[in-house]
Amino acid sequence: MSNDYHTPVLLEGVLEYLITKPEGIYVDATIGGGGHAGGILGRLSPQGKLVGFDTDSDAIEYSKQRLSNYKQRVIVIRENFIRMKSSLQEHNLNNVNGVLFDLGISSFQIDKPDKGFSFRRDERLDMRMDKSQALDAERLVNTTDAKELETIFREYGEERFARRIAQAIVRERMRKPIETTGSLASLIEEVVGKKFTQKSLARIFQAMRIVVNDELNSLRRALRDAVELLTEGGRIVVIS
Repeated sequence: MSNDYHTPVLLEGVLEYLITKPEGIYVDATIGGGGHAGGILGRLSPQGKLVGFDTDSDAIEYSKQRLSNYKQRVIVIRENFIRMKSSLQEHNLNNVNGVLFDLGISSFQIDKPDKGFSFRRDERLDMRMDKSQALDAERLVNTTDAKELETIFREYGEERFARRIAQAIVRERMRKPIETTGSLASLIEEVVGKKFTQKSLARIFQAMRIVVNDELNSLRRALRDAVELLTEGGRIVVIS
């Protein structure tokens, strides 16, 4: 198995704060490549279990392979963590000892060409964690009105040129659809100039990714559910 996912840099801190009961049940709400999950399982006793969630099919397959030695002690579920509570209940798990959230996007997802998260290459605008959903970045950028685009860029990216970028997008798509990361990046550079391009690109792409995947609403609900799932003395750890 290739090492496409990097080793998590905060693993020791996660293990220190998350694990209060080695024989307990723990949830990795964003399992990714299984780096944190493998570390957690390595610290648990033979009675301890872990349930991992992710919407990315590549992450699910990779983590299943990586954690295959743990067999019955790990359950990997392809599902958004907004449905963590109901999914756990389907496995007769009503309480857990800890929940880990590692928010944002992995370098693997940025680097993989078919995911459309990166402005460093020219590829189809996508940005979906879950490829089965209808809304992607191409649809967002070509159908959302200028005022709403401005709000998205300002609220989720804190972009100073939000209005100018939104207006430029609407003008450009009247001429032809904006279909690739490269065409969107070039448009943004024209608006903000080379001096501000990199930071503006990072903020705009982050804002679009958050909206496409409904990240903040999902997190808000999942955090509430995680609190309800915890046993006494259990902990939630969030990397943001």
